[in-house]
Amino acid sequence: MVNAGNYRGSMNVTDALATSPNTAFAKLISQVGVGRAVDMAIKLGLRSYANPGTARDYNPDSNESLADFVKRQNLGSFTLGPIELNALELSNVAATLASGGVWCPPNPIDQLIDRNGNEVAVTTETCDQVVPAGLANTLANAMSKDAVGSGTAAGSAGAAGWDLPMSGKTGTTEAHRSAGFVGFTNRYAAANYIYDDSSSPTDLCSGPLRHCGSGDLYGGNEPSRTWFAAMKPIANNFGEVQLPPTDPRYVDGAPGSRVPSVAGLDVDAARQRLKDAGFQVADQTNSVNSSAKYGEVVGTSPSGQTIPGSIVTIQISNGIPPAPPPPPLPEDGGPPPPVGSQVVEIPGLPPITIPLLAPPPPAPPP
Repeated sequence: MVNAGNYRGSMNVTDALATSPNTAFAKLISQVGVGRAVDMAIKLGLRSYANPGTARDYNPDSNESLADFVKRQNLGSFTLGPIELNALELSNVAATLASGGVWCPPNPIDQLIDRNGNEVAVTTETCDQVVPAGLANTLANAMSKDAVGSGTAAGSAGAAGWDLPMSGKTGTTEAHRSAGFVGFTNRYAAANYIYDDSSSPTDLCSGPLRHCGSGDLYGGNEPSRTWFAAMKPIANNFGEVQLPPTDPRYVDGAPGSRVPSVAGLDVDAARQRLKDAGFQVADQTNSVNSSAKYGEVVGTSPSGQTIPGSIVTIQISNGIPPAPPPPPLPEDGGPPPPVGSQVVEIPGLPPITIPLLAPPPPAPPP
């Protein structure tokens, strides 16, 4: 499995959600387990996955649900989105997180008025608290970096003049044949997809959106631009927009899950500190590029939060400084200048004009 781009070797969940490295989420589902990930997806709103017969595209003779199919096959790629889902259910997942972990059945009816102007009572289905509020709120905060700094949707947010807190996630298929974006605040949630719905779909390219031989469509292109352009005019129509507070229990993790720092210790002392914290220590150390002197303990893998009692490998400097990271996107320089625009038509909404951004300049040769 490879990433579409260059990423540093270790990052927390917040940074991973903002920059979308495949390998971070593949590792996460390997630690959590496919079954738990599927069950959580259904809880949050992907309810159709539990319906019998939904796996017939993969096994025509079976009445198996998609959820059972993924669990039986132990599909770790589930975390990367290889199985179809509709935008309504994806929006419903976002709405659950935006509502403090309360799932409600999607309902297109907001209010019913009779011919005399009187409101008619509408029977509503029961909403359920499917995950603790602290967990939903903390995840909403963790997803709030996608539209700022080096987040994958930051360019789209800047081009739309978006200046409100929000949570979001971009998504792109492996062959660039489709891409999407889901975004939400404490007031609303929405998702959109861009894809080729022909019988023989091909790769798609961005700026302008078109068929091409080698696709470069990402969720941070047209999908996120569409979301911000559509939501910007109504962003303040439903009350104050703000991020919920995080819950320290989900920021700090379970007791015994934080790997202690061992940088600067000798190897024996580092091993003892890790064992005292309840972790197993790998027999072999790992040599890594570092500006520290040769042979010095510089860290561990994993570091930060991990599963209590798991195996930790001590990292030793090989004395070779690492390559410098790529320069970050300027936070005060604004988005790249638009080079044109594209009109996207969505049924039930007025035409949406999306600015097309100039591509970044190529990196200088090494």
